[in-house]
Amino acid sequence: MLKNYINLLHRHLLLLPILIFSALLMKHFITNDHDWGDDFAQYIWQALTIVYGGYAEFMQTNTFIINNSSFVIGSITYPWGVPLVLSLIYRVNGMDLIAFKYLGFFSYLLFLLTIYIGFLKYFPKKICLIVVAYFAINPFWVDGVNTIVSDIPFLFLSTVCIFLMNAIVVSKQVIFTKVIDQFLLGILIFTAFLVRNNGVLLLVNLFFIQLIGFWQHRKWFNKSQIRQEVLITSIPFGVFIFLLIAEHSFLPNGDSTHIHFLMQANHVTVFKNFIYTIRLPRFFFGSPWLYIATIFPVILGVRKTWRQSYCYLIYMSLTLALYSLWPAHGGPRFIFPILPLYFFYLVVGVLELSKRMMNLRGPLLGSHSKVIAYALSGLFMVSSIAYGYADLPRNVNQVDGPYSQSTAQVVNFLEKNTRIDDVIIFRKPRVMYLLSSRKSVLIDNEAGLEMGDYLVLDLEKKHDQSQISLNSAVLSKLNEFMVFKNEQFVIYKLKGHQKS
Repeated sequence: MLKNYINLLHRHLLLLPILIFSALLMKHFITNDHDWGDDFAQYIWQALTIVYGGYAEFMQTNTFIINNSSFVIGSITYPWGVPLVLSLIYRVNGMDLIAFKYLGFFSYLLFLLTIYIGFLKYFPKKICLIVVAYFAINPFWVDGVNTIVSDIPFLFLSTVCIFLMNAIVVSKQVIFTKVIDQFLLGILIFTAFLVRNNGVLLLVNLFFIQLIGFWQHRKWFNKSQIRQEVLITSIPFGVFIFLLIAEHSFLPNGDSTHIHFLMQANHVTVFKNFIYTIRLPRFFFGSPWLYIATIFPVILGVRKTWRQSYCYLIYMSLTLALYSLWPAHGGPRFIFPILPLYFFYLVVGVLELSKRMMNLRGPLLGSHSKVIAYALSGLFMVSSIAYGYADLPRNVNQVDGPYSQSTAQVVNFLEKNTRIDDVIIFRKPRVMYLLSSRKSVLIDNEAGLEMGDYLVLDLEKKHDQSQISLNSAVLSKLNEFMVFKNEQFVIYKLKGHQKS
């Protein structure tokens, strides 16, 4: 047994330096601060709720924040998977941002290992190593690893689920036993859902590929075989429902914000969001032109392998459909889960082009087609990565966020000079509550000032859509009630709301 493991390690030894280099690279970009993204604050807040209890207080306070802000900033509860892991880290390290970020760090390394194993089924080892190396040093992932959110953990889990789904359901491979494999699928899909709600697409994807499988083999089964097959293939759904009920028994569930978001969709927004989403891979490839250069090989790859990989196509289509319906723009992180699948078709297409070039007559293309294909692919990858690093901000290790000295002064003032039940109007209300333990709301109009006891303005974000824009007359009146100012922030006490 030990000899088998040693032989296995030896065969894939070149993967190790790639993973080590990627780990060192990503560690270099991990900072002991955070950007102003409001989501991370809620993940940490939910983790603290797990550690200290007080679920009712959390639900009540965050319901107030979400429902009284000028527009929807998130769900009352996020999926509990990431907070559960953060709560374990907190018990060991306390409030340590770098320790929290190691969740994304290790998830990314596991993702690299996953695409290597998944691609080995289709491609030679050296090509798999090249693909992993490209993903490993691509700066596209820097922001995802250096933030405390669910994007990278979900990338890892969704990739595992999709590769397993294709192997078990489409290719009919047996990993353990048919029954255990189905249980494993159900557990992994639920785990992905526990990290991010769009993990439910994995369950929908499973249903569709099972349906296609039944249709393809409908003539092979008699009635008893059909019943047995239906029973076995329903196991993942039963496991998912059981675990969902168990989760809701122990942890509070939020509102239907996501459904409310989807209900806002119309044909105009769907079309615009579709165009927006299909353009996002340009950030991964570093340039719009390099992204455009991938489209033909990808189409070629889809044409060649769709019968064996329709699992990937359906999942990519479901993800694209979801974000076409979604009214908010979340940036490149929206396409994280489909990038390894897109790259799969790109590799297939490039290899097919190389094969077709070999069949061409002529001394240049025919005999040197592999060399040309590898040279062009290498040039493409180097150019892509070079563009990506060129787009990184020069001060990438200095993040504009809430853990600055200026913010600390604001928090210190509020803790010493406000009451625990005062309401602070601020453009990032969940960050404000996490740092100061004061209820906060996002207000973007003058009438909404009635909601607050104090107004905090970020002077560096005057044109940010999440910060209230006040005309000069209102500001002139508010200046009479200025109670704090530093180089970045100003605080006003809203006179009409002084508490007795």
